[in-house]
Amino acid sequence: MAEHSDDQSSRGPRLQEYQQRLEELMASAREGMERQTPEVLEKLAATAESIARRLDEMASDARQRAAEKEATPEASVPSPDPAQAPKPPEEPHPDEPRGGGESPPSSG
Repeated sequence: MAEHSDDQSSRGPRLQEYQQRLEELMASAREGMERQTPEVLEKLAATAESIARRLDEMASDARQRAAEKEATPEASVPSPDPAQAPKPPEEPHPDEPRGGGESPPSSG
């Protein structure tokens, strides 16, 4: 796995944490495998293959979602339509009363 450590600086901290945990798991597995029977090792290998397939599927799905998101960026963030923007209130003509033509309230 040494060939993957070259590009760790370009990865996010979460991915680096997963990489470190996986390497620790692999080291622990190597130590434990020396004491295991062939049947147990076969089951471990099958499990590892299953995990690898699932990770490949997850990566493929993520790549597909990213490609779809790139293809339609305006679908994720709608741009405002200038025709639907609210218009500012019109100023009354200087000769009109400020009340908008309504009579003032009567006092009584």
